[in-house]
Amino acid sequence: MGELAPAARALFAALALVLAGGEMVLLGPRPAPAEPTHSLGATVLVLLGQQITDAARFLVLALAVSTAAPLPAGLGGAVGSMAGLAVVWTAPGLVATTAARHARRLIGAGLLVLGLGLGLPNVLGLT
Repeated sequence: MGELAPAARALFAALALVLAGGEMVLLGPRPAPAEPTHSLGATVLVLLGQQITDAARFLVLALAVSTAAPLPAGLGGAVGSMAGLAVVWTAPGLVATTAARHARRLIGAGLLVLGLGLGLPNVLGLT
């Protein structure tokens, strides 16, 4: 399996940070999906779809690529996902508060700045 050059790893990580930050700033939490059947299969399918397309998974991929350590990054991402799901399961109204929305936007802005700071020098050839 081929390895990425250090500059490509940094650019990939910067892109992941910018995309994740943009998602956190521009998009709010999705409304709870209506589940008329209450079937386990449909619930698993919806959760799987959200897990695959979420910015946090892309950040885990960027971490795995930039450090060349996919197993620890994947395990950390899995543990973080389980912790997040446990919090939302025990306190579902927590993510709908105004404070949570402001924190999400603030963290997203930080990720955007970090991604731009990491990526722009790489793109402009200043490194």
